[in-house]
Amino acid sequence: MSAVYGDSCPGKATVYKWHCLFKQGKNSIKDDPRSGQPVESTSVEIVENVEELILEDACLKKKQLAVIVAVSFATVLNILP
Repeated sequence: MSAVYGDSCPGKATVYKWHCLFKQGKNSIKDDPRSGQPVESTSVEIVENVEELILEDACLKKKQLAVIVAVSFATVLNILP
């Protein structure tokens, strides 16, 4: 298999895991849907709000931006360089 797929070849443990899943009735190797918030949760509106605030007052701190826009500090860090 590694001769055909090279670096893209799944590892032995992955193949064993898939084998067990297929024996249990799973018919796809794709992940099942997950509950909760999606990984990409920064909307265009939030980005525009942050950019607008920076244009109005370039002295705002990142923590202040997070409070004003009502998002997490990490979200602001992801938006700004």
